Amino acid sequence: MNKINRNKTRKNKKKMLYKKNKIEKKLRKTLRCNKHSDMNKIIGGEPPRRSTRGMQTITIPVLSIGTGNPAMGASYNNQYLEENDIEKFVKKRINNGYQLVTIPMPPHESHSILVNIGGTTQNLHVLIVDWGGEANRNNKTKKWKNYNQLISYLEKVYGRVEYFQPDPEIDDIASCYHDNNNGQGGCSTYVHKWVDKYIGNNGEIGILYQNF
Repeated sequence: MNKINRNKTRKNKKKMLYKKNKIEKKLRKTLRCNKHSDMNKIIGGEPPRRSTRGMQTITIPVLSIGTGNPAMGASYNNQYLEENDIEKFVKKRINNGYQLVTIPMPPHESHSILVNIGGTTQNLHVLIVDWGGEANRNNKTKKWKNYNQLISYLEKVYGRVEYFQPDPEIDDIASCYHDNNNGQGGCSTYVHKWVDKYIGNNGEIGILYQNF
């Protein structure tokens, strides 16, 4: 076999191996995501609606920063916030306890996080539940400008912002949902599943989401 043919053979083997690995990766992902086939549709930050009749319930306010409704899509997503918009939002709408907050991520997306204001009156602090965790704070692209401004202003007001440790199982569910729904709904899926598990005690306590 001459040198040209050997090189062709190597290239063909690499192509076949690449295709094989790609197929196996896709199959593993399909099998993994099939475990979560009961996931609710939560695109655009819409919380799941479940019956809570006869249960102890906790109400979580649903807030959006900016103009319009996140469910409207493009008209909400494609807006860059001014500093005074964020200041008004934090001072007038953020309260003690948990609240689900949706942020526009121009031009095409929005991002949902859970914000918890806790501690004593003299020593309040912020805890964030976020798909991607604290690493999202290191994203300095223009798309994440609104997010970073919000977190920075929370830090300015409350002095300390920390993130809950990522939950690998919930992260897996959110990733599957995101991948199977055209890159949408991963963040809100993560937040709602986290709330079900850690606040709702895996279904023992009912969760009511209320728009404010």
